[in-house]
Amino acid sequence: MNDLNIKPQIDRQSQTAVPVKIVGTDQGVTVVPALAPFACSVCGVEFTTKTGVGVHLHKAHGIVANSQIVVERKKFRWTDEEKRLVAHIEAEGQLSGIPPKGINAYLIENHPVRSVESLKARRTCAEHRQLVGRALHALKRGQMSPVLELTEDTPEVVVEESTSSFDVANDENGSFASVRASTDRVSTAKEVADCAVALLATVT
Repeated sequence: MNDLNIKPQIDRQSQTAVPVKIVGTDQGVTVVPALAPFACSVCGVEFTTKTGVGVHLHKAHGIVANSQIVVERKKFRWTDEEKRLVAHIEAEGQLSGIPPKGINAYLIENHPVRSVESLKARRTCAEHRQLVGRALHALKRGQMSPVLELTEDTPEVVVEESTSSFDVANDENGSFASVRASTDRVSTAKEVADCAVALLATVT
């Protein structure tokens, strides 16, 4: 009667378990290699399961195993440049009249490298709101005319034409009155002096 069993044996050269098949016959026990459909891609050692090949690959050939790992990064960090760019796009949308409910769609249209969920999460950040405020301020300054426009808070500067004489009516505090009076007194004294000189000249 034949008896079929699977028993692992140790290969002394590779120190790796090699599955073998023990077949019992009337003439005795014959050991034949079992079929191993999974082989190591580096050294060629065969295993009966894919898990066995994976364990062997990580233990015996760690560098090769790590190089075969391909992980797609679904989330990547926001760079400072991208943060400012998204804030600038949102500021432009607000100035162009995009309603608050349409900002997300506006952002995904102009910055499609990020998902809607990522942009929504970014907009809830306090840093993003600060960057949007700065972008709005910069855009508004860029749109203003270089000529200074007068507002209610801007004092109006009036340049008056210079006059040859003082006008007391234009002075509310009366500071020019004393100056005008002094000038009149000087003129009167000069006239008196001229008269005195003329009289002396006639006497002599």
